[in-house]
Parts: sequence; C-alpha cells; structure tokens
Amino acid sequence: MHDHNHDHGHDHNHQHDSGADKLAVVLPHLLQHNQEHVKDIQKWLKISEESGKGAVAEDLRRVARLYEEISVLLKSALDKSGA
Repeated sequence: MHDHNHDHGHDHNHQHDSGADKLAVVLPHLLQHNQEHVKDIQKWLKISEESGKGAVAEDLRRVARLYEEISVLLKSALDKSGA
C-alpha cells in the first residue's frame, strides 16, 4: 500500500452552495452584463444613424428596448431573491 495524491484539476469542497447563494452571485452579474449590452447596442445604433443606415438603426433601437426590458426583469428577480 502507498500514499499519493491524485490531482485532477479541481478541489473537492463538500460544502455545496445553496441555490440562493448562487443567485446572489449570478443575478447581479447577469444584470451588469445585460446593461453592457445596452451600451454596446446604443453605440452601434448611433453609428448606424450617422452612416445613413436608418433601417439598421431602427432595428437596433428595438433591440436596445428589449435589452432594457430584460434589465428591468433581472432587477426585479434580484430584488425578489433577497440578494
């Protein structure tokens, strides 16, 4: 018999995080990430308008509104989660 370690790239932490703990981390991240998308879309919306691409700008305007609605829903979920 011999003693040796088998390193396989991850730790074994047997104290598992609860779903609520994970939500407290994930929801703020998702909200921030979505808000970054809004900024990017708005930047490209402006560029498309300045480039005379009105139809593209209109689609991007709609996309930005959808992302903003998603942010509202993510904020609501975050508030409800108690995180």
